[in-house]
Amino acid sequence: MWQPNNSDAYFLLFITIWLTTFNQYNFSALQAIDSLYNLKDHVTILETSNFTKFVINQHQDGKKIQLIQFYSSYCGHCISFAPQFKRFLKSVDKWSDLLSISVVNCADDINRKVCSDYKVEYFPTLRMFWFKPNEKDKGNKLDLIGRSVDEIRDSVLKWITDYWKHGNFNYDWPQFEPMNAESKEKLIEKLKFDHDNRTRVFVVEKDSSFLGREIMMDLSRYRSQVAIYRITESEIRLLDQILYPQTLDGFKLPFLMAIDAKERQFKVLSSRILSKKNDRQHFIETIKNEFIKNVQPELSENESVEVTAKENLVIKYSNRIFTSDLNNAIRYALFHEVPMIKNLNVDQTNALIRFLGVIKDDFHFQNEKTRKFIEYLYDWLGKKLNDSKRRALSVLPAIVVSSDDLLTTMKMYEDYYHFPEMKPWQACAGFVGSSFRSYPCSLWTLFHMLTISEYRRSIATKQWQSLHASLYAMREYIRHFFRCTECARHFVTMAYDLENELTHPNSSVLWLWQAHNQVNARLKGSPSEIAQLPKRQFPTHSECGHCYRSVPNETYFTDSLHYRKYYDESKVLQFLVEYYSVERMVADNSEFEDSKKKIEIHHNQPFITSPPIEEKKKPREIKKNIIQLVPFTSADYSIIIFFYVASITLLLTLCAFFKLRKRRKNRKQSPLLP
Repeated sequence: MWQPNNSDAYFLLFITIWLTTFNQYNFSALQAIDSLYNLKDHVTILETSNFTKFVINQHQDGKKIQLIQFYSSYCGHCISFAPQFKRFLKSVDKWSDLLSISVVNCADDINRKVCSDYKVEYFPTLRMFWFKPNEKDKGNKLDLIGRSVDEIRDSVLKWITDYWKHGNFNYDWPQFEPMNAESKEKLIEKLKFDHDNRTRVFVVEKDSSFLGREIMMDLSRYRSQVAIYRITESEIRLLDQILYPQTLDGFKLPFLMAIDAKERQFKVLSSRILSKKNDRQHFIETIKNEFIKNVQPELSENESVEVTAKENLVIKYSNRIFTSDLNNAIRYALFHEVPMIKNLNVDQTNALIRFLGVIKDDFHFQNEKTRKFIEYLYDWLGKKLNDSKRRALSVLPAIVVSSDDLLTTMKMYEDYYHFPEMKPWQACAGFVGSSFRSYPCSLWTLFHMLTISEYRRSIATKQWQSLHASLYAMREYIRHFFRCTECARHFVTMAYDLENELTHPNSSVLWLWQAHNQVNARLKGSPSEIAQLPKRQFPTHSECGHCYRSVPNETYFTDSLHYRKYYDESKVLQFLVEYYSVERMVADNSEFEDSKKKIEIHHNQPFITSPPIEEKKKPREIKKNIIQLVPFTSADYSIIIFFYVASITLLLTLCAFFKLRKRRKNRKQSPLLP
């Protein structure tokens, strides 16, 4: 009989700790995602692990307001916005004493939780946080006046000004509200010279101007030497008293005034007509020269913040479709993009069910367990939707399923069945390790493949009931879940009238091809275009010469409708059906159920859609498979082993205790024993 000893207990304890740690870093973790920003951009990079500590805990001193950009590095609009935002970061570098700016990349799976908790549904999302935020504070959306650097800066200043009216502000901050008083004497009284002898400077400007607030922020580090205020043209009566015997007509807005702490007399410092520099730069230099000592050196203006290409070499597009890319697209959509929405309503649940439905019907699975995963998830969501409608009777429920419930269910099905882990991107890889284009590229490819598969199935079976279901599902998925705001809006606008446009069995195939070329033409030359992989009209003449009626004129590239006249669409249809056919897809050999029977797919080799026939198993193998069917997750096994080790430890302790007590008892009964 086996007797436990200390070495056995230590070994089991080690196994328990190892399994528990391993379970925390399971294979469902997604690959690291490239960021659009780095520390050189003068911005704080936040993740789920440090978000609360930085945003909440480190800002309880009430000194700073916060601006946070939630973005996705897969979002083309975010990529286009990044260069402007970097220029904005540089332009407000002097505001760092008053404004904290940080970014969160929601494309990275480690940040999915914080982006979901803060209800970030579109990218880029800019949120402003007031002084001393708490854990319930989700921030306020910053509505941009425009996308230029000046407009982003003005949007921040406008938000602060509007929010200031709610009170609860820090008195050490610049006073954004314009000064007003009944008389010159009342104004001097408001300035409270008894508290300090700083020179007071006034920016006299139009009511709608942001110049004064910009100067306050730019010179905030010198608040101990000079106090800056605003007076707007609406206070014309007060200005007439200050400037008497002169009149305001003699000055052109904006201009600077100052009041001496001792003499209490106002004087005009400068007007913009005296300088060729822009108002902001000229007024800041004037204030520094007149009133500030020990001016700190500025950052070099030659410091570049542009996103530059790492290489000038143009990379050739892959002409193959990789199964691993398609699996990556589905996994990222289900496990990351959809759960970004905290609670799914009826329309969102229906859109997800349609998405799973076309995958279930027209995706070519290498592994039967993966098919089961999709089918069971499809059925589970359908049941949740029906149950919620039944409970709500005639009123549609606001919430059908939560993202936490969805993720828990998917992870449970993963343990019972299987869904491929994230693999290195292949045809949808970026350049020099970049992953910016990977997910959008794979999602486009997935839907091209699904429309082709649906078209071929309909032609073969002569069944038209579900015709064009893939394209309808794509439209609804992008409408409800694709987080790149501008991209989603453009696509949904293009697909608005699909029901009237899809009139033939091949319509969805050609419509999606045309739409993809239109998007490429629209984005040609935009900041989101990767220099190494320039946007193009597909197929090019070199890829399919017989698809063209004549050699195309490349100058028409940015006009896809004009360019379209070169194509012979009947030949393009044949090309697309062959190009996206399952027969020429490159298989992911690691996903075949029998790893000993890996098959490399070639042009004329059929794709395996069902698991290979298994040989008769030996009794020992059958027993092993039966054990694998026990419905325990890896976490369950960790808990079982933990309690097992705890029980063994307790038993050993009890044995030692009783043995020691027996020895003491024997000593009392036999005093002659040593």
